[in-house]
Amino acid sequence: MALSAARLSYTEHIPRGDPLNGGHDFSDPSVIALLFSSLLALIFAPFMIYTLYTQWIHPFLTLVYVEVIASGIIWLFWLGSTAAATNVWPDLSFCDEFRACTNLQAMIAFGWLGWITLTILLLFTVVTANRTNAWNDHVHESWSDKPLFPTTGKGFAPGPPPAMHNPRFDRPSAAYAV
Repeated sequence: MALSAARLSYTEHIPRGDPLNGGHDFSDPSVIALLFSSLLALIFAPFMIYTLYTQWIHPFLTLVYVEVIASGIIWLFWLGSTAAATNVWPDLSFCDEFRACTNLQAMIAFGWLGWITLTILLLFTVVTANRTNAWNDHVHESWSDKPLFPTTGKGFAPGPPPAMHNPRFDRPSAAYAV
């Protein structure tokens, strides 16, 4: 967000003598989109942290499927804005010596890193909600009482692991008496 704000401030107040855009101020739509996406995430994340920390319950806003929908909308905005910025500046290696270019490179890199992180969080939430059938649960409810992996049929069974049977160690305790 800070990199987008810095870039936006730079392009809307180009210093005298700067060759960028012939020295004329301009607004870059992809930077505005990146700033909007990061602000959306910045508003949503503290709300979710507050909800999880205080275990606040709202009949609608704190349901898992609402979290997934909101995260999905942010994911789409983040993907669109980062892809737009990458499309505008696909290769900035020619201007590494300028601060404005390194700012753009960092902005695009952090945009993709944020999108990847959001993708992983969204996938984990969807998979967990599907496997535990928790779509209508509140986000702060414990999913620990619901098995993430099925425990029936083949595969892992609940309970302690079966005892190891090794003839060398399966002797009666009297055999070791001195």
